[in-house]
Order: sequence, then C-alpha cells, then structure tokens
Amino acid sequence: MTRPTRRIPNDRRALNDRRDDQLLLLEEVCELTRREPATERWLRHQKRAPYLWRSGRRLVAWRSDVIAHLAAEQEADQQKSA
Repeated sequence: MTRPTRRIPNDRRALNDRRDDQLLLLEEVCELTRREPATERWLRHQKRAPYLWRSGRRLVAWRSDVIAHLAAEQEADQQKSA
C-alpha cells in the first residue's frame, strides 16, 4: 500500500524557499536602506514599504525582499529619467 503524499500549505512552502535568506530587524533594514527608523515606519504606514511586517512587537523583513524593492525603485527612477 502506498502512502498518500502530504501537501505543504502555501505559507509553509514560502518558508522552505527562504532557507538561504536572512531575516532582518528594523535597525538592520535601516542600515541596508540608509534610512532612519522613523522613515521606514512611515513608509510602511503609507504602504510603500511592503517588505516590512510585524512579528510580535518587532518590525522585520526578509533581506531578499528589501533588496528586490530597492532594485524596483531604482528601475522605476531610471524609467522616469529616460
């Protein structure tokens, strides 16, 4: 008798894809973006920093999400300039 395959929910699958990623605290995100913590909080409030989310009482982000967001901002700025 074969054993049924177990399906992994989408949210757990996303965690498995982030094995090589790094979870950053707000202060570490600020070092990476070179912005003040208050600016990052304001951008999150304005929904312009979708990479930040609350984990318990702390704001955290995946390093790859922050870098991807910065790359998208750069590309959008270059599109405007051209």
